[in-house]
Amino acid sequence: MRKHLFVFRCVALLAATAAAQSYTAVMTGGAEVPNPGDADGTGVALITIDGTTVRYSIVTQNILESADINRVGSA
Repeated sequence: MRKHLFVFRCVALLAATAAAQSYTAVMTGGAEVPNPGDADGTGVALITIDGTTVRYSIVTQNILESADINRVGSA
């Protein structure tokens, strides 16, 4: 139930910025590279571009340490 509420809140944030171009990234600890991160850690990043303005929001859950953002190489 907590995960459903978490996802609902993130979707509500995205809906509030529907007029601008928006991007969403769903993150999980198991997908962390090069090593798996916190196994039950999750997060959602919302990025909105409105003209020349970029806004972002990162929501995390079950992560004990501070997070960092890394560039991932092309697939």
